[in-house]
Amino acid sequence: MKEKGQTEIFIAILLAVGIILFFNYEGVRNSIFSPFSKQTKTGTSQPTTNRESSYTKPSPSPSQKIEPTSTPTPDTTPPSRSNPQPTGSLPSNTLKTIINLKTDEIATCRYSIYENVSYDAMYDFFQNTNSTFNSTEITTLSPGKEFNFYVKCADQFGNKNLDDFPITFNVSSVTDTTPPQLRYLSPSETLPAGTKTTTLSVTTDEKAYCQYSNYPTGTKSYSQTPLISGGFSSNDFQTYHTANIGGLEDGKVYDFFIKCTDTSGNASSDTLIRLQIASQ
Repeated sequence: MKEKGQTEIFIAILLAVGIILFFNYEGVRNSIFSPFSKQTKTGTSQPTTNRESSYTKPSPSPSQKIEPTSTPTPDTTPPSRSNPQPTGSLPSNTLKTIINLKTDEIATCRYSIYENVSYDAMYDFFQNTNSTFNSTEITTLSPGKEFNFYVKCADQFGNKNLDDFPITFNVSSVTDTTPPQLRYLSPSETLPAGTKTTTLSVTTDEKAYCQYSNYPTGTKSYSQTPLISGGFSSNDFQTYHTANIGGLEDGKVYDFFIKCTDTSGNASSDTLIRLQIASQ
């Protein structure tokens, strides 16, 4: 009987130790998994305690910080224009050329031959445009004239130039290096006896000033020789020239060397009119 009582006491102690261990295990498990909801025996979730709801997500690291985005400033500035071409003088044989300019942004450009025309009122468009290099061909050139083209441009946002950007150049005048040609010299036949006066005449193919001498001057202009005897009078077009000659005698021959100079300073060579008076 004594041994049986000891056995029952030993079993009771084991049961007590087991109960203590069981409750200690439940406490440890709850402390570890407290952020999550407890599962019931049927597998359904139970509401979390106040301790569980106090759990918050960690804040992102500085490298993951998201900066606020800023609104871009709208473009309200019209294109800037530069490098107009061509400039200065073009050769006299230039009948057409390419005018061009650069812009600091993509732009569409127009031009006018008149100043202070608004962009929308310009009806001449650049052929190559919608870029930062704008060009077009001009085919109405002629020598001895100046040409002015006034340019305005608009960018992709509708900003238009209000002021003119001039492209200015000139085409040189044709250089005349050809002396005038002398034609229809008169008189060319022997004059009758008794002729005391006559009229010398000559026609030139361009405007000219004509003079005569009784001696040849060679390649010298009349301003370089003292052998000038007289000058011709000219018509309004300066192409028909006449000179009155007096003191003629029968049976004599008179030589007149004619030289004409055009408006560019080109002098002709001597052209002879030989005047002969018949004998009685």
